[in-house]
Amino acid sequence: MRRAVVAVCFVAAQLLASAPHASAIITRPVVVATIAPANYVPLMVVVRQGMSLQLVQLDPMQRHDIVSRAARERRPVFASARSLSFGETQLVPGVEKLPPGAYPFTCSIHSFMFGQVIVE
Repeated sequence: MRRAVVAVCFVAAQLLASAPHASAIITRPVVVATIAPANYVPLMVVVRQGMSLQLVQLDPMQRHDIVSRAARERRPVFASARSLSFGETQLVPGVEKLPPGAYPFTCSIHSFMFGQVIVE
């Protein structure tokens, strides 16, 4: 168990260290990760319009997903296709189509988890 926690912390640190700076030209998806105990990292994700968002599940204890709290025609404007287990990744459909603005999100399984995507 301790090795899993150390591995999760190491991977999370690597993700945060490799996060692009605002002035960088971004060619890969922006990453948001889930970590134990049931949190998103970072809580606020900034993407340029047209960019993708990738969910990386690093919580070894629970499954997680990401669902926009903003909706159009009673459907979230973005949501992962399914909940993920430890170690899985998934592009989050819909983020690349968003106009500039702020979009809060949550985990449909754990409503106390929250974050925000800012589209520039």
